[in-house]
Amino acid sequence: MRILLLALIPLALLACKMEPDPIRIGGSRWPGHAPLYLADELQWLEPAGLRLVEYPNASGVLRGFRNGLLDAALLTLDEALTLQSSGLDLEILLVTDLSAGADVLYARPPILAPADLRGRRVGVESRALGAFFLSRILDRTGLRPDELSVVSLPIHEQAAALGAGRVDALVSFASQGPTLEALGARRIFDSRELPGEIIDVLVVDRRRVAAGQRRRLKSLWYEALHLWQASPDCAGPALAQRLGLGAQTLQDSLAGLLAGDPALNRQMLADGRLLRSIERLNRYMVEHRLLSRPARPRELLASCGAYGC
Repeated sequence: MRILLLALIPLALLACKMEPDPIRIGGSRWPGHAPLYLADELQWLEPAGLRLVEYPNASGVLRGFRNGLLDAALLTLDEALTLQSSGLDLEILLVTDLSAGADVLYARPPILAPADLRGRRVGVESRALGAFFLSRILDRTGLRPDELSVVSLPIHEQAAALGAGRVDALVSFASQGPTLEALGARRIFDSRELPGEIIDVLVVDRRRVAAGQRRRLKSLWYEALHLWQASPDCAGPALAQRLGLGAQTLQDSLAGLLAGDPALNRQMLADGRLLRSIERLNRYMVEHRLLSRPARPRELLASCGAYGC
C-alpha cells in the first residue's frame, strides 16, 4: 500500500503543475470597473481561471503591470498608451465605459463658466487624463494654458485644497460631487460635452494571456454587465462598499458613464471611433511630453476582429 501511495505522489504533483496560473487583473476603485467587481462578488472569477487584484489607485495598477505582477488591467486610455510606449505588448480587449458626465470641472463663485478660469488656480490630478480633459476645456473656451495656474492635486487632497482656498476650481469626478458641492463648488463643465473622448479600457498583455483566455475574460465581463443592468441590486451593498462609495454616490457616478456593452464595442471598432480617440490622445501626450516616445495606436487593437481573439 505504501508503495502504491509513493507511486501516486509524482502523478499528483504533475497534476498540480499542469493547473494553469490564474490571469491576474489589476483594478482600482472606479465605478466603471463595477462589472468585474460584481463577478468577483458572485465568485465567477476563480472557476474561470481569473483573479482580481485590487489596488487603492491607478498608480498601483501601473506599477504592478510594469513589475510583471499583472497579466491584464482596467485602465484609462492614457494609462494604456503609457504602458505600451514603455515596451509592453498590450491589446485593448474591450472598452469598459465612456465618460458621459463622470469627469467634471467644479468651481466656486464667482467662476460660473470655463471662460472665467482666466487667472485662476485649477487643481488637476497629475495623470495625463486630467491634463487632457483640462486642455479640451480650454480648447472650447479659447483660453491658453498660461492664462491660468495648474496645481497638481491627487483626488484625496482635492476637497481639502478647495476648502482651504488653495485652488479656485478642480478637475475631478462626479463621485466627489457631494463633498465639493458642500464646500460651495458647482459643476460648470463635464464630459457630456466631449462625447466619446474620455475612455476606459480593459487591456491584456499579449505575451501572458492566450487567445482562449481573452475570449473567456471578455465573455465574463459582458455576462456580469448584463446581469447588473438587468438586476441592479443583485450585489446588494457589498459592491458599493468594495468600490469605497455609498450606494447613492455609486448610482450618481454610474449615471455619468456609458457602459461598454457588446453593441458599444462593436460600433466603436466598426466606425473607427476607438482608433481615432487613441490617435488623438497619443498626439496630445507626445506634444505635451507625457510619453517618453510615441505609442503605437493601431497595435493596441486586436488584429483578429472584435470577437475572434
